[in-house]
Amino acid sequence: MNYAKYNIGITGGGTFTNWIHLGGSGTTFNHPIPQNLGIIGGLTFEKVLNKHSSFGVEALFAMRNVQLSHTVLDLPVAINQSNDITKIFSASYNEIVIQAPYSYYFNNTPGATFRPYVFAAPRITVPLSGEMRWEKQYMMNDSLLRTQFDTVAMSKQNFQIFNVGVVLGAGVMMRINLSSYYFLVKLDASYHIGLINTHTQLEMDDEIDNVVGSSYIEPKLLEKRFSTDANIKLSIFFPLKKQLKGACMNWGEYD
Repeated sequence: MNYAKYNIGITGGGTFTNWIHLGGSGTTFNHPIPQNLGIIGGLTFEKVLNKHSSFGVEALFAMRNVQLSHTVLDLPVAINQSNDITKIFSASYNEIVIQAPYSYYFNNTPGATFRPYVFAAPRITVPLSGEMRWEKQYMMNDSLLRTQFDTVAMSKQNFQIFNVGVVLGAGVMMRINLSSYYFLVKLDASYHIGLINTHTQLEMDDEIDNVVGSSYIEPKLLEKRFSTDANIKLSIFFPLKKQLKGACMNWGEYD
């Protein structure tokens, strides 16, 4: 059986989004895992370069959630009265992801059932729509007294319109042979870091119609905000090679 030089497939899985903040107040934030989970999926294309490597392009749609919070203890709110206050910032948004992975396979036998590999890829992301929420919870003796919050739509005023980043990952490819065809299944894990500060200058200068006030987590106190995410994806590839079998050809037969 010959092996296809081109593969096309579908891919999807889970994603964990985390916004890393550098500079500013230096506050340590909590990033709870359940509130930062989302899904990612789309189409993938791959060209086999040789026995050890391949180059591909992935077009993905991601549904992202992110949350960060910190608690201020015994904050005075009135004479002889103080509360514990938890400040929370969260966002839910969608984005388009385009990345071009170069993969290196450790097993140089194309017909092997299992082939571990590593990969690296440049990535471009474009946010589509979403919502940001600022929240403040007043607590006393572990009881919630009241909640104050504001929401605003994500836009080019408060989030960069595109980002450029780098992806690193590893996985294993499984080959499933049929009588005259075969499928490729990949399971991989990867980590991406955006290289552009997603805060806008309008945000930092407090010149947008947004939530402003020390009672919330202010953008200018965070200074630089970089978007990162970890992903686990399952991909199914369909090899694109068809060879005629003489005058009487059976459509769909592959070598």
